[in-house]
Amino acid sequence: MLYTTPGTYTCVNGFRLNLYDTFGATTAYVADIKLTDSKKHKEFTGVSNELVLDNLKRLFKDNAKIWIRIPVISGVNDSIEEMKTIKEILKRYNPEKIEFLPYHKMGENKYEALNMDIRSFDVPSVHKMEKFKVIFDTGDRK
Repeated sequence: MLYTTPGTYTCVNGFRLNLYDTFGATTAYVADIKLTDSKKHKEFTGVSNELVLDNLKRLFKDNAKIWIRIPVISGVNDSIEEMKTIKEILKRYNPEKIEFLPYHKMGENKYEALNMDIRSFDVPSVHKMEKFKVIFDTGDRK
């Protein structure tokens, strides 16, 4: 069971939600959409995107408040085509908020400390991030 308090934001990426346990106790649900292709998603994250997409469908069906975050990673999902595909998925819903999160290198030292191989990426340019915002027409959206 998931326990939340008012003012809580529940992430939908890691587990299948029992929506009835969270409604009324959650201010908004937060979901990261990294890639639309399940195989590519698994290649870069270790898991498919089916769970998060399934959770989103269920939440949107029940008119929940949804905040979408799109982590932008150079060479992975930073193409105009990928952003248009994400927009296409989201257009049938009405997320309250859409945020673009540029990749950053702040956590890379953790890989070395854990003796893990790191896959490093470039930080997307400000110009590219602005292009994506235009695609989604986020303008003054929250």
